[in-house]
Amino acid sequence: MAEAPHETHDRLAREFVMMAGKQTETPEQLMVVVESTMLAAMSLLVRVHGVKPAHASVYMEAALQAATERFSETGRAG
Repeated sequence: MAEAPHETHDRLAREFVMMAGKQTETPEQLMVVVESTMLAAMSLLVRVHGVKPAHASVYMEAALQAATERFSETGRAG
């Protein structure tokens, strides 16, 4: 059975972050990966979808909340 679009997006994002994160050696380096991922998402919002830069952080806050809820509901990290 084919993946739903959101499942494909989740898998691709998870694979990229895991690949980059596994190359880190310290918590500080891992935070750079997390920050870079967030910056890329903000750039996507602005450059591809036309969100005003001032509003990109609002979208990110909403995304963080939704991700936290999904993480809590699934009870798993992967």
